[in-house]
Amino acid sequence: MSKAKQSTHQILADHSAAKVRGFSYYLGIYLNILGKTGTVDSVYLYDLMCGEGEYADQREGSALKGLREVLRYISEYPAETLHINYLLNDAGMSGVEPGRRKIDRVKEKASLILFRPEAAERLTVAYRALPLANVMSQAIDRVQRLKPFREKALLFIDPWGYKDIRTDDLKAALAGGQSEVLLFLPIEMMWRFTSKAYHEDFEGGQALQDWLKDLFPEALPTFADVHDFIEQFRSRLQKRIDVRYSSRFTLQAANRNTYSLFYFTSNRKGLQKMLESQWKEDPDEGSGHRANQNFNLFKPGEIAGYPAHVHAYLAAAPSRTNEDLLDFGLDKGFLPKHTADVLKALPIGHLKVWEPNCTPLRRNTFYLNDLDRQIRFALTSPNHVPI
Repeated sequence: MSKAKQSTHQILADHSAAKVRGFSYYLGIYLNILGKTGTVDSVYLYDLMCGEGEYADQREGSALKGLREVLRYISEYPAETLHINYLLNDAGMSGVEPGRRKIDRVKEKASLILFRPEAAERLTVAYRALPLANVMSQAIDRVQRLKPFREKALLFIDPWGYKDIRTDDLKAALAGGQSEVLLFLPIEMMWRFTSKAYHEDFEGGQALQDWLKDLFPEALPTFADVHDFIEQFRSRLQKRIDVRYSSRFTLQAANRNTYSLFYFTSNRKGLQKMLESQWKEDPDEGSGHRANQNFNLFKPGEIAGYPAHVHAYLAAAPSRTNEDLLDFGLDKGFLPKHTADVLKALPIGHLKVWEPNCTPLRRNTFYLNDLDRQIRFALTSPNHVPI
């Protein structure tokens, strides 16, 4: 059967492959950071709907890609003591091998790479075939018992749809600030039916209605397009689950359907590293995977408009700190280097930069990645708007 005729239950489509790359890239960075702290003893990794493992097109899904990233980390840092507890779960039946469970295929494929002796003492892998609600409950129970500063958790939730995901569960999974969540949703399918689901009861619409009423209880706002829906959805969900940082990475399938990978964390460094993975996948915009390179995921002019956003932010207060500017950029989806480029482009004399003792700093010195030094910024010409 040709790739074109195989369903996404059998092959790993390009947009899904991009999602898996983002997950595994971030996972590698995440483990490196935890291992180097010297204070974290254990991390709990949950791939709650891990899929097939290997698909009919020989592409590996998150279960095997993630496992390989864990083994790479252990191999490259043999002296570190971080213990990794990895739960791979999927209750579904295989679309690649009818009659077999997905998790059995994952376990079989995983056994072929779990032979490295150095992994034995630092990695514990468990396989489950539980419904999402059950395994989510178990993950929440474990997360809420994490030892402060000594244990961390990362949950990857990639369901077929959204009906089994509850905002209360996401909030509970993130409570305490010791955990992070990656959530993949068929966001365009949700957007298409927002108005109908919000105002009407119809067969199959209850789950979406629950999401919308939970996030927009007062009234359903107007959404200019699917990307506007993504941003408003992310903002409301972040507030609803009470977490400081979030990002979204948009993925367009070959059939033009749009999906989104949302990330939630209480850790600033976590967000920065997730954004690095997004900009690695999409060096031009950091916004997502496109089925067509001519398709822009940002609205026209939004990237070019970032300098104006930074300028307006600076102009809205007598001064800002380097921490303020770092958070502002990350919240907008930009890395410190992007914010630094905006500051460097301001005309000479339009930006004042100084230390708390009022010592001015040399030009183009911003310390956006060094918050041990508090630096202050102010516009000397707040009415100047960068082009």
